[in-house]
Amino acid sequence: MSGSGTVTVPSATSGVPITLSFVGSANLALANQISGALLAASNAHTLDVVQPYTGGPVPVAPSGTTIEELVLSPNVSGSITVPQAPSGIQEILVLANTSAITIHGSSGLSIVGGGPGALTIDDPALIDIGGGIGSTGSVSVTFTSADSPYVLAMGQGFETVNAQGSGTIIGGTGPDVVNVTGPNNTITAGSDGTTVNASGFAASVNGGPGALTVNDSGYLDTIQGSDVFATSVTTSGYRTDVIAGASLAGTLSELDQGFRNTIQAGPGAINVILQGFNAEAVGAAGLLTVVDHGIQSTISAATGGAAVTTGGTDGIVFGGSGVINVNAAGGTGSIVDFGTGGGAFFSSAASSDSEVFAGAGIVSVNAGQTTNDTIIGGTGALTVNAGSAINLLAFGPLTGSPGLDFIGGSSAATVVGQAGNDSISAGTASLDVFLTPNETLAASTAGAGGTPTIFGNSNVVVNYTGSAGNLLFVGFIGNETLNGSGSSTNNTVFGGIDSTAGNSLVGGSGNDVFVSGAGADTMTGGVGSNTFEFIGANLAGSAQTDVVNNFLGGNNNLAAFFGVTTVSSASASGNTTLTLSDNTKVEFIGVSSVSQLSGHIFEG
Repeated sequence: MSGSGTVTVPSATSGVPITLSFVGSANLALANQISGALLAASNAHTLDVVQPYTGGPVPVAPSGTTIEELVLSPNVSGSITVPQAPSGIQEILVLANTSAITIHGSSGLSIVGGGPGALTIDDPALIDIGGGIGSTGSVSVTFTSADSPYVLAMGQGFETVNAQGSGTIIGGTGPDVVNVTGPNNTITAGSDGTTVNASGFAASVNGGPGALTVNDSGYLDTIQGSDVFATSVTTSGYRTDVIAGASLAGTLSELDQGFRNTIQAGPGAINVILQGFNAEAVGAAGLLTVVDHGIQSTISAATGGAAVTTGGTDGIVFGGSGVINVNAAGGTGSIVDFGTGGGAFFSSAASSDSEVFAGAGIVSVNAGQTTNDTIIGGTGALTVNAGSAINLLAFGPLTGSPGLDFIGGSSAATVVGQAGNDSISAGTASLDVFLTPNETLAASTAGAGGTPTIFGNSNVVVNYTGSAGNLLFVGFIGNETLNGSGSSTNNTVFGGIDSTAGNSLVGGSGNDVFVSGAGADTMTGGVGSNTFEFIGANLAGSAQTDVVNNFLGGNNNLAAFFGVTTVSSASASGNTTLTLSDNTKVEFIGVSSVSQLSGHIFEG
């Protein structure tokens, strides 16, 4: 701490002042105030100097005295008591002790100087520790509530303060320990490591040019970290505000075990552990690292991004413009909103019931070891790997491109596409996919053996490639396209319920089943043994014309009619059309004669 120097105070010998040294700008500034007050009283002839003073009773001051200056003899040791000055008189004890001394003061006593002997001081109102206390010296101070509002400027030795009232405590250039139990204390850290233990009310702890450690169990306290050194804080009280330093060097480590405490990051790195209730950690330009084992915590990232473990209950994480990475390990009921910066969500240990909002950035989700999680796409690209997730629900992004890339896992999952171009790959378990209008989906089951069920919608296009497992496609409304020509699985395909729609349904090389819907469906089989079913209840009496392509190109294909019968047939232009009992027409492309359908028709 800069600003060291000397001041002079009057002595009992006229023209021979006493010189005192001070280390630190705060000490020197306070010493100059005291020196100025003594000089002013001397010039006004209202100063009474008692020298030498050895403790105990003080001679009666002359009439008109406003300040009584007690100059302690340097060789006094042991324990002394300085009695309370008469009303209206300020009492200042000047020290240059060579031996260890214990001073019992009063609520009106000011002490300036000290050392090289050790000091123990009880019950003063103001203390300005002098430079005589060297870097290996020691000072112990106790304030009671009766001393309020006290002021202490510490020096360069090992100093311990116990404060039960209210006042201002300024750290020195040596290691300091400050214990405050009273209300409204203001503590400023020194330059050589300050430890503050605060259990009172509305304390204000301010970092200085040295490291700061705070153990806070108080109420409505404020802790401002150092700008140039690391700050370490433990909070176990109520509604304490912890604010990191204002520079990159002002790093902060915080362990919160209290209730409704707030941690505000700065440009430096921030490490926070939350074990309390309703805590709030707010990021800034520096990286915010949070391990949350608390209840209902709120974590807000900013430009610096965040690395968050949501291992608590019902925590909320808000992303900012920086990248955030969230580990849900062991947590339950977390809500994660990625903001605009994107990032990753995963779980290194069992977790459950998380809700993840992908936001506007690029987000990757590895849902292994999660249960009952919901992933909701935003406006950026979203990748979801289900892994071992149980009962996973994923909603694709709200915009068309880039869209959702979903990789199925070992348990059943549900996917809801919301717009544009999405991709799914089924895992080893069942996968339900619900499409929204105008969506394009690339679906596959290559090597996984899963059983995807895709529910169509108006103007959707589904391109399916599968070599393991079986696809179930269920049409809905509007014009829908399923292209399964790249699949070798045994698929089941249902047309929609919209009598005004026209669907294009293409199978692959497996043994596929096509079930016509209420609209005009065009169904194309591959080289497998395919079945084309026409069910009266599904046809809904809409008298549409369905088209079957490649009927003769398959292996022993079958046209099956349930609830309807064929009433007539006609062949023209190399195609054959059957008219059913509900006026539905089925046109077989490339079947030039009804005789070619013999043995391939079933009515039940």
